[in-house]
Amino acid sequence: MIRLLCGENDFELTRRVNQLKREFDGVAERYDASELTSERLADIFAGQTLFSLKRMVLVDAPSTCGELWQNLEAWLSRVSADTELLLIEPKPDKRTGAYKWLKKNVTVEEFTPLNDRDSGKVLSWIEAYASARKLSLTTAQAKRLMQRGGVDQWMLAQAIDKLSLAGEVTDEWIDAVIEQSPTESVFALFETALNDDKKRLAEIISDLRKTEDPYRVFGLVNSQLIQLVVLVYGDGDVNKVASDTSAKSSYPLQKLAPYANRLTKQQIGELLHIFSKADTRLKTSDADPWLLLETSLVRISTM
Repeated sequence: MIRLLCGENDFELTRRVNQLKREFDGVAERYDASELTSERLADIFAGQTLFSLKRMVLVDAPSTCGELWQNLEAWLSRVSADTELLLIEPKPDKRTGAYKWLKKNVTVEEFTPLNDRDSGKVLSWIEAYASARKLSLTTAQAKRLMQRGGVDQWMLAQAIDKLSLAGEVTDEWIDAVIEQSPTESVFALFETALNDDKKRLAEIISDLRKTEDPYRVFGLVNSQLIQLVVLVYGDGDVNKVASDTSAKSSYPLQKLAPYANRLTKQQIGELLHIFSKADTRLKTSDADPWLLLETSLVRISTM
């Protein structure tokens, strides 16, 4: 059995590799392809173990070994039927002949990373992962985990593993075991401004200053503002706006909906004016971008 395991979802790919290793009755052999020579390849693909006819061979990044990748079909033809071979290539070049041959001739498993638009999938995954660890989460708690961890499955899994030892889960426990993701911190920044909480606003900006690029943060806040504008002009109808804008997920719009229902079109126009002026100053002056961002958000909070 020959498998190609690929895709940039490192969490799911790693979990699949570990699952296959557990299911194999024996000791798996693992090799870094970049270190393999022709002689070593011959030993690996044609060799037998001293203790068992069955083998599991894992080869990391096979494309880094020119001899193997350029002559893949020839090398794989030497693999015994008693050998389970796993080729682990997170980001294969799908234009190459080797990949095209693998696609046609072996089992290919691809693990696609989740993104910010996959909120429904992330929520389902959190609930399933927690259930497998006999951890009972309410829907609100699962959403809180997602809001803090974003789509980072490694971070979310570690948090759930810790929570499974805690007994009863509370919001305080969730906040203690998982740091808020940068994207969610930026949303919290915009939300805090809309809620007129100036003290919390200053705290979030202080935290973001330590790790984030101010221009990136400004861009994310602008994106949230545009979503809010569309919602206001769409009469707060999340489903209609999501459909009209071909949004892959309505989750970000749902979070903004309460504010869209509260703001008038005149107020949303004033918000746009504030950020338009800030954007111009950001591009044409040497003003401190963090100070400019905070000033703009404080102005929003007074509306």
